[in-house]
Amino acid sequence: MKQWGIYRRVEKAVLSGECGRLSSLRWTWLSHAGEPSLLYTGVLAGILDLSRQLAGGKLERLHIEPVNGVPACFALADFEGGIVAEIEIHETLSSSAPDVRFLMADFSGGRITNRPLTGHHHDEGAFLATDAGAEAIWFEPMPSVSEALEDVEIQAVIALALKGEVQ
Repeated sequence: MKQWGIYRRVEKAVLSGECGRLSSLRWTWLSHAGEPSLLYTGVLAGILDLSRQLAGGKLERLHIEPVNGVPACFALADFEGGIVAEIEIHETLSSSAPDVRFLMADFSGGRITNRPLTGHHHDEGAFLATDAGAEAIWFEPMPSVSEALEDVEIQAVIALALKGEVQ
């Protein structure tokens, strides 16, 4: 996930301060081919780790709302420094729907996202708009998660994430 283009762009902005201070993250992970056993141990744990790295601080609170009988959940994570990450994961889209992977990062001086400003998700990508002009950011698929953990490891992964130790 660290090689995903939009993540690298947000990370660069966090490190350089070009858009000001990071204030929030919003992740959307929708697919039809999701592996239910990876919902918490692969997808959620990975997104929490990336969020913690971007936030630059320890995960202080985590609220998870699972969807009964469906590999889907909503999570809200609070990090040191007041940065919040909202995470939506839904892995039961119809097979005709394309996978959707969005990251939206709000800064004190703007927003960076691969979510289209208008319309629907297609291959048109999105734009990074600043006072200096607009730059096209083409859609780049996010790699899928392919490593499952055992059920007994799920609690350990979330506990490590809460301590800021997920690798």
